[in-house]
Amino acid sequence: MYYDSIILEENPSLSFEERLRRLIHSHVCFSQENRQLTRIVFWDSDIIDSELKDWVLSMRKEKEEKMMEVIRQSIKKGELRDVDPWLLTIMLEGVVASLWGPIILDDWNV
Repeated sequence: MYYDSIILEENPSLSFEERLRRLIHSHVCFSQENRQLTRIVFWDSDIIDSELKDWVLSMRKEKEEKMMEVIRQSIKKGELRDVDPWLLTIMLEGVVASLWGPIILDDWNV
């Protein structure tokens, strides 16, 4: 459900900026539309069983791999400097995750 709704645009003709904008937008929209679910999956992770937790982690790894590939393509196209794709992916995940708290816990409507 979550990963089906998150748009990690695989169209390399789009700019890195546009691909990132679409990713963040789809994450925010999903979080707003599924507040209770995201609260359980992203916040109350102690209550989910180990099988579900393993699945969530594997989906996260898959998402990270796709994001690193987008970054590699953008470096190759000259849109980004030669940066470590893994490090930039982790940084971007942190930015996106930081939006979750205010959206869900403080009921922001962005």
